[in-house]
Amino acid sequence: MDYVLSFFERKERKSAFILIYAAFAVTFWAYLPYSERLFTLQEDGSAAMTQLVENGASLTTAERLWNLFQTSPQIWGAFLLFGLIPMGIVRFLFRERLADYGLALGRWRKTRNLILGIVPLFILTVWLAGPDPSYLKTYPYSPWLLGGFTSFTDGWPFLCAYFGIYLVFYYLSWEFFFRGFVQIGTESTVGYANAVLLGTLISTMAHFGPHAFLETLGAIAGGILWGFFVYRTRSIYAGWLTHATLGIMLDLILLNGFMPR
Repeated sequence: MDYVLSFFERKERKSAFILIYAAFAVTFWAYLPYSERLFTLQEDGSAAMTQLVENGASLTTAERLWNLFQTSPQIWGAFLLFGLIPMGIVRFLFRERLADYGLALGRWRKTRNLILGIVPLFILTVWLAGPDPSYLKTYPYSPWLLGGFTSFTDGWPFLCAYFGIYLVFYYLSWEFFFRGFVQIGTESTVGYANAVLLGTLISTMAHFGPHAFLETLGAIAGGILWGFFVYRTRSIYAGWLTHATLGIMLDLILLNGFMPR
């Protein structure tokens, strides 16, 4: 163990290890087997949604949550690959504090101001954009959400449970990994600006594949923006809450737009 600790005393070795792990983690996460999408651009969304709602309405909230758990491998995969394992590496391999990797309030006044300034803008942007069928190829990450959530009047317990899971297990892990583990973990070697760009590059690569083209382009701007937040505040919390707001609002817009009337 002493040899391992001495190995990571060299900053460039630690940065190299972080980047190698990041390459493997993003690759495994991107290829996780997940349930076949319930929607494609060719399907009749309203008819499919009607059938899903009829099936979901016969289940209890607990049964809906169990189905949610079974059909959310990208959420649980992010929690493991982007959250638990990197946190374990920081604590037990690097022997460093998680607070030094962004899990701290940091400059909390700047964090608060960034959240208050960006969140309303994101909500307005997603709301004005409206539901886009192309996003149904990827979102919600658990396709069961479209069947387990039956209406905005009786589905709030299930919906709140889903978004709580999404907020903590997915978005917190995502921001810790790309902005904390990768960005903060490499900045002592490559510098602040290049560390932001490294985090942006790797997080953009995670959007390759089924994600919409405009969303992948937006990941470049988002990576730079949230990386700058971490640089300014020394905390991942501003990026976590603003990024999560964007994702949760998108799911709400999709649900609202494609629920049968």
